Amino acid sequence: MKYLILISIFIGLQTNLLAQKVNRNKDIFIDAEGKSISQQKFREQWRNSARWDSINSNNIRVNTLNKNLFQGFNSDPGTIVAELSKITGKSIKANSPILLVFKFKGDLCTSSHPDEKWSKSRIRRRKRFLKPFWKELEKDSDVTIIYLFEKGIDLANDRDDPEEKFYIDQENFFRNNIFIQPTLCNSFAAIKPNGQILVRNGESRIDFFAKFLMDENWSQFFPENQKN
Repeated sequence: MKYLILISIFIGLQTNLLAQKVNRNKDIFIDAEGKSISQQKFREQWRNSARWDSINSNNIRVNTLNKNLFQGFNSDPGTIVAELSKITGKSIKANSPILLVFKFKGDLCTSSHPDEKWSKSRIRRRKRFLKPFWKELEKDSDVTIIYLFEKGIDLANDRDDPEEKFYIDQENFFRNNIFIQPTLCNSFAAIKPNGQILVRNGESRIDFFAKFLMDENWSQFFPENQKN
């Protein structure tokens, strides 16, 4: 027992030392054109850009902007529904809109190093925060809500729970076909029954993002068929 305690303490010290190696005062800031810019300019441009951060070989955080804050495209709705059914083990409604939230492997959203272990207690805390938004959305519309985690993230979800919404994208289908741009603090996708897909690359809240499903907002991205 003493040895286990000592090992736990040692691992904790190693983790703390590793995190301390990233000196945020040395952060590098890159714009959407690949040019180095000041932190102030970075923050100004971030309002209309997507973002992905990484740690380079010198343990310096590299903050990079990307032009594609929103992406709109078309897909085969039958394939989307089939893949989600395979991942969740549930029947997914093909005639209703779908809201997806995607967590990327290596995301530095809340830490200097990616925390890719989602324990049962962590999932429970996250669901407690998100549940009021889910209930409100599901009360007002017949929408399917699913949270996908990139393959390689350790997710202690409960597949037997009929209300489970957290799943691993085991075959990277959604990572390779919809969430193709790694983004800090998750990406979101709204999928209409006709196969139209709107992706928001970057942090949001699911109830805020769901408003894009409204015709007047959807038509900004799909003007040719705004009623579907």
